[in-house]
Amino acid sequence: RKGGKKELRLPVLAVAVTDLASLKAAVAAGAGQVYFGGEWFKSGPPVGEREIRQGAEICRAAGVSFVLSTPRIVHDNEMPHVERLCALGEELCADGILVGNLGLLARTARSGLPVCADLAFNVFNPYTAAWLAGQGAVQVALSPELTKEQVGEIAAGTGVRVEVLVQGRLELMVSRYCAPGGLLGGFAGGRRCEAPCRGRRFALKDRLG
Repeated sequence: RKGGKKELRLPVLAVAVTDLASLKAAVAAGAGQVYFGGEWFKSGPPVGEREIRQGAEICRAAGVSFVLSTPRIVHDNEMPHVERLCALGEELCADGILVGNLGLLARTARSGLPVCADLAFNVFNPYTAAWLAGQGAVQVALSPELTKEQVGEIAAGTGVRVEVLVQGRLELMVSRYCAPGGLLGGFAGGRRCEAPCRGRRFALKDRLG
């Protein structure tokens, strides 16, 4: 507050990207923050260290916050990769690190980088937001199911930055195996998926129909 009046801050447009071309387009279009890096589940090869370094440099030159993303699903044998990713983020002095599960929240909170809690935490009330802030998160993505009034309540009731989804496909779940891509799109061995899901409709059917 300044002079008894509440200080208002302009929102920042944050964009999640999966390749350098998209990162450059987001920066050129006016994004104030970019998420890029470690997510494995996408239609194409994983982003490598060289691309992450290039992305960080592009953002730094443009005055855009660079937040290193991490995989949302991680098994024990994949933790060494995450450790290297965290170390790379520290080396690059990233503006933050995006996490989507409790295990990585505990690990990244020790990295010294500002931690951003992703949509996967399904933050639906101020208690969850406050708990995540207590675990080291400086930014929390709110559930897209919330109303404008509920978003305002959480934003006013916690001392953490809040993020809301304003555009993009709404994920229903994250799976390690993509049935359409694996069966029809050639998505195997790190090859780029032909994305048969775009323009066509698919559904999963169990034994009960």
